[in-house]
Amino acid sequence: EAEKRAWDVCSGVAALDLLSNHPCSIERITTSIGLACLPDHGSSANDLAEAADRALYEAKESGRNRVVTCSGGEK
Repeated sequence: EAEKRAWDVCSGVAALDLLSNHPCSIERITTSIGLACLPDHGSSANDLAEAADRALYEAKESGRNRVVTCSGGEK
């Protein structure tokens, strides 16, 4: 459910028409989201934040405008 909602956020942000009347070089805004779930990816708030951060960087490195769910268990 969290992944579906995260994709909805990515789609919604990408569909925003914020820059069409602005003379800038950015054509669209994208969103990258890293997800981590308790207890699969950590047992504390810090563990979950670190797992989600790793997933976020993976999302950005794999092309941006995507959702990546943490693939590993607790560190």
